[in-house]
Amino acid sequence: METNQYRPRSVSELIDAAIRIVRNNFAGMLTLAVAAYLPLVAWFAAMPLFFQEEDPARIVVMLILVAAAGLWFLVFDAMIVHAAGEAYLGDTASPARSARHVLGRVLSVIGASFLRVAVIFLPAVGAGVAAAIVPGPIAAILIIAAIAVVMVVFFRLILIPATVVLEDGGSVAGLSRSWALTEGGLWHIFKAFMLIYLIMSAIGLVFYGVIMLVLAGNPVAATALGQLGFALPHPLYSTVTTLLYYDFRIRKEGYDIELMAQAITSEAPRPART
Repeated sequence: METNQYRPRSVSELIDAAIRIVRNNFAGMLTLAVAAYLPLVAWFAAMPLFFQEEDPARIVVMLILVAAAGLWFLVFDAMIVHAAGEAYLGDTASPARSARHVLGRVLSVIGASFLRVAVIFLPAVGAGVAAAIVPGPIAAILIIAAIAVVMVVFFRLILIPATVVLEDGGSVAGLSRSWALTEGGLWHIFKAFMLIYLIMSAIGLVFYGVIMLVLAGNPVAATALGQLGFALPHPLYSTVTTLLYYDFRIRKEGYDIELMAQAITSEAPRPART
């Protein structure tokens, strides 16, 4: 990316930059996204087998597979974040290089994700317990307040994949880093992700609808393969996460000055040998 692009961006500029990065690195990013969604495709294809009869063992296996698929997805999503970061800094995104980088810190990626889930849903659990004890009107207020808190915490921790993958900190450091960077930027994040969700939903639903029409005679296969429709735009989501990470670093830490200084240094002619 050109050095003159290292600056704070509006939401529309962030989305436009994300689209350009994904378009220029489409094959590599789509490869990672499809790999991330493959367990989901397999799950929907095999799901009828788990509900043929009521068997506790099958339910346990189902839950284990769901958890494994979730971890798999988190790891590949982190790879797309890394690839987007390379593209932002001017390199060509490489699935193999991103895979090696993320697998080298996979425990931090998974640990930060677990911490994020725990922190996000802790208010909801507390509100649920309180709602079971207090009278109806108060319970309703608690539930509404818990939903609002969950949404705020979710967006404050949205940068965790980027803070873990693009920096050298661990799980806890990634959590606190995302919280610090997003301070005061909640509305900026909300607008960016609401817009990208709309774009992703439109692309995914169109693809899903086409698959359902083509495979109308086999609803199980249609539902399974239709999940790939959501893999198609997923790199946009991960890239927006990455761009927001850099955007907040530029706004809060002057990271654009550091990047431009590095670019100027790398382009400066080397002194002749004497």
